Amino acid sequence: DAVNDESLSDVVFMVGPERKIVRGLRIVIAARNKFLKKMLYDDRDEDGMLKRSFELSSTHALSFELMMKFVHSGGLSWEPHQTVQLLEVAIDFQVDELMKKCMELVAESMTDNLS
Repeated sequence: DAVNDESLSDVVFMVGPERKIVRGLRIVIAARNKFLKKMLYDDRDEDGMLKRSFELSSTHALSFELMMKFVHSGGLSWEPHQTVQLLEVAIDFQVDELMKKCMELVAESMTDNLS
């Protein structure tokens, strides 16, 4: 699992008010998501070097970590109660494929509840 593998990762996100550390591979994230690619390659430190860490204090930490696992692997399973927060994070970071999966699950859940 590349997410949170310190020996493989080259980018770190400090997420939520608790500043949970979520690690990732810049090239994989950039290849799979244009929004995150822009953030990872446009933000530079004072020396003009690519930033290695990003603070996302208003983002839900567990949902962001799940999203990163999805971005890295293309697949993911999660608990149904996590779907709405995961959808919010997917919308915020424009992870279209994950948004679609979350919306399908929400629609399926609503249909099941109507039956």
